[in-house]
Amino acid sequence: NAAVKCKPERKKYKCAKCQFSTNYTGTLQIHMRTHTGERPFRCSQCDQAFKQKHHLESHINSIHTNIKAYHCAHCSSKFTTKTNLSTHLVTHSNVRPYFCTMCNYRGKFRNNLNTHMRTHSGVQPYVCIVCDKEFTGKRSLEIHMKIHNKDGEKPYKCSQCSYSTKHDSALRRNIKTHCVEKTFSCSECQ
Repeated sequence: NAAVKCKPERKKYKCAKCQFSTNYTGTLQIHMRTHTGERPFRCSQCDQAFKQKHHLESHINSIHTNIKAYHCAHCSSKFTTKTNLSTHLVTHSNVRPYFCTMCNYRGKFRNNLNTHMRTHSGVQPYVCIVCDKEFTGKRSLEIHMKIHNKDGEKPYKCSQCSYSTKHDSALRRNIKTHCVEKTFSCSECQ
């Protein structure tokens, strides 16, 4: 068996604004919209516009018609797009292909790894507009924002008692008090 040395593939079409290149003019046209901001595919039912036709089609299915044609074979979940189903299917597997090079963290999704990496770098790009507290992830900020809600709403409610709270972590602690198997036992209360 002789070793074959391949030349790097040369792409015919190159973007004038960045390093992107492709062999297809249509792909280059779509890419250029990232620089121009052009969104030629407009929804006829609302003011949304999209860079690609399939993004418009997904929008119409998920927002306006809510047709959930894609069904999970493992549970009862249904989705409006094949992409959303594919993303969901990962939750049923034990595969964690994204791993941290600085600790033993492994994740199922790249965006979770990106958020995790901020714990090492100290970067906290999500900032509360009320108290200026900073967070590594968008979801953490969304959870935090519930403490600032002015009507005093406590969205986290226990299904076993009347307890409610603004914090999901406090609800988890409360739920543990209802468990049959106690984590800690008191020598005086037994």
